[in-house]
Amino acid sequence: MKNTGKIFVLKNGCEILVREIRKEDRLLFLTGFKSLSSESLYHRFNSSSFRLTDKYLDYFTVVDSNSHCALGALDLSKENQPGIAVGRFIRLQQEPDYAELAITVLDEYQRLGIGTILFLELCRVAQSKNIQFFTFSIHAKRRGLFQFLMQKGAVFKSRMGPQIELSFPLSEVGVTRKR
Repeated sequence: MKNTGKIFVLKNGCEILVREIRKEDRLLFLTGFKSLSSESLYHRFNSSSFRLTDKYLDYFTVVDSNSHCALGALDLSKENQPGIAVGRFIRLQQEPDYAELAITVLDEYQRLGIGTILFLELCRVAQSKNIQFFTFSIHAKRRGLFQFLMQKGAVFKSRMGPQIELSFPLSEVGVTRKR
């Protein structure tokens, strides 16, 4: 399979490839999903018992690259180049300037900068599609992430149970827009 995309170096020196997700990535997705801890599942899906069905696999891997964009990260330092992270946005139909953002990084690769890389790359893609804001949810226990996002320009929208809803103006991100 041809791996076109961008190569980045993580804080630990590991090289990763970030590229668009495609339907052929189902096995990579399933393998990565199985290695997520129950805590990571809970923070991403609000349930530590979330199951990845065929319907969800299709939803996560069949994207239109306009209203639903997804990028995956592969570890180039390992022979089988496993999928280690995914980030996506889905444009909100009722507010086309907004898109819902989600990023998931496998536990062993967290705190190496992958989430930031995916966030910035998704910002570039979203800006090229005239999206002006990301909206996303984080778990209230993730105080450090919440404070970091607020310092970077995120705006508190609401809280429902343990989930905090934020929006982020893409104008706050220091990426250039390609025309």
